[in-house]
Amino acid sequence: MLYDWLWVGLGNPGDEYQITRHNAGFLVLDSIKDFFQKELQESRSWEKKQNAFLSVFCFQGVCILLCKPLSYMNLSGTVVSLLLNMHNIPLRNLVVFHDELELGFGTLRWKIGGGHKGHNGIRNISERCGSDYNRFRVGIGRPSGSAEVSKFVLGAFTPKEKKTFENFIFPVVHQTIPWIIQSNNDKVCGILKETSLLKSSKLSEQF
Repeated sequence: MLYDWLWVGLGNPGDEYQITRHNAGFLVLDSIKDFFQKELQESRSWEKKQNAFLSVFCFQGVCILLCKPLSYMNLSGTVVSLLLNMHNIPLRNLVVFHDELELGFGTLRWKIGGGHKGHNGIRNISERCGSDYNRFRVGIGRPSGSAEVSKFVLGAFTPKEKKTFENFIFPVVHQTIPWIIQSNNDKVCGILKETSLLKSSKLSEQF
């Protein structure tokens, strides 16, 4: 099968990391898989191949390879590079979903290229593949006070934060999917900008 896109969610493997902040990319990709299953009325499981969990969906005439690398975060580029080369997918058709410390919790942003801002998964992908790929940034905020960043990102989301993923973040991500496939970056950015205006009121209802 020929794949048009590679969509990668970043995280660390293992049950102990499943609902941690650094695994926001895994959580988002799981929700995207659920979206495709519902829209296409297809049930697909994750398959373990090439040191990753993989799944495939054909939607709006394009085939998308979903990937959750099973290497640890700082080695994500090895898996991504392998899949891009194996399936001849251009770098412009790579989307990486990842957590972002520099954005407030619940803020979503679309970005093409640029630096890694200290994110080891993004750093490794850029080193192995080049930096001109699409990034879907999921804001987790920074720890307050003197809390260590490493402990914060490996800490679990609170129940209220998990509710925000289900009620706000996942639905917004799903709105952007048809436009990502069409490479309509302006529309993706516009959706995220519009929904960010609603974020404060929605979060205030929960916190």
